[in-house]
Amino acid sequence: MPFIPLFETHPELASQETRSIILLEEQNGLSAGAYDFTEFFCDECDCRFAYIYVIGGAKKPERLAVFTFGWESASFYKKHFSFINNEQALMLKGPSLAVGQPQSKYSAELLKYFKEVTADSKYVDRIKRHYDIFRRDLAAQQKKNKKNVPYNKSEPAISRNAPCPCGSGKKYKKCCAK
Repeated sequence: MPFIPLFETHPELASQETRSIILLEEQNGLSAGAYDFTEFFCDECDCRFAYIYVIGGAKKPERLAVFTFGWESASFYKKHFSFINNEQALMLKGPSLAVGQPQSKYSAELLKYFKEVTADSKYVDRIKRHYDIFRRDLAAQQKKNKKNVPYNKSEPAISRNAPCPCGSGKKYKKCCAK
């Protein structure tokens, strides 16, 4: 799944509303400075979670951690991603370290801070709002692009009962054909 940073599609919104923590002094190995929680959203399906990249560092800002953050129930994720097990579905609900993503030695400590930040329901509502804006604008762009592209018969049509090409594991008619 390709994930797009909010700052790429909505730079003004991201610059105003990206949440950061600022450490005034070194804590648990993390140097003093700002750590930004940068939101990335999926442009292929309505999976309702975000990757959060933590960008920070006193001298040269770098990616220090990657989290997943989902705001739906674990059963939603189990149903949406039929190929995952219950434990994986639970990991998508709420904040957790992103499996398969590079992490630094500070990831676990940064996750503690992120869990504190996501305890604020207003911040969670902000992430949901950003996701809704991202999805709405993506749908409008796809609709606009669809009008401008002539139909190409050389590409085979997707059967409604075929697996969805977005990789969700659902049938096309139950996923992206809606």
